Amino acid sequence: MILPIMTVFEICLVLASIPAHDWIDYINAYSTAVIALFTILLFIGVVWQIRTSRAIERAWILAEVQWTDGKGRVLEGHSWEGTHSGVYVRLLCKNEGNSPAWIEEKRMKFQIFSVLPARPPLESADIIQFGREPLGIGKTDEPVTRQDAMPIAEGKPKSAS
Repeated sequence: MILPIMTVFEICLVLASIPAHDWIDYINAYSTAVIALFTILLFIGVVWQIRTSRAIERAWILAEVQWTDGKGRVLEGHSWEGTHSGVYVRLLCKNEGNSPAWIEEKRMKFQIFSVLPARPPLESADIIQFGREPLGIGKTDEPVTRQDAMPIAEGKPKSAS
C-alpha cells in the first residue's frame, strides 16, 4: 500500500480546517489547572493533618525522679576500690498521652561530673527493670508506675556550700 504524499497546500488546508479555540476552551483549561492545584494542596494538608494527629494521639511518657521517703538522701562509702557515693531515689513514670503504652525497660545512672557534658552518656546507664510493663492512659496526679533504686557512682560529690 502506498501512502499519498500531501503537498504543502493540502497540509495548510487541513490545519485551516481545525477550529480555533474560543474563550470557553480557555476557561475550561484554567479551571482544570486551578482544580489540580487545589487537589495537590488538599493532599498536602491531609498528610500534614495525619502527622499532627499521630503526634497528638500517641503516648507521652513522663519520668520523674524523687527522693525516697524515710531514707538518707546521699550515702558515701569507702572500699578497697575507692570512694563511692549513692542516692536513694524513686523513678515515677506517667503516661500523659491519649494512647496506652508499654515500657520495655527502665535505666538509671548516678554519675559525678566535674563539668556537665552537653550530651549525657545514656548508653552506660544501668537497667533497673527489664520486661514489658503496661502503662495506661494517665492524665491524673498519681503516677502509674514506681521503681525504687539506689544507683552508685564512683567518687564523692563536692559540697554545695
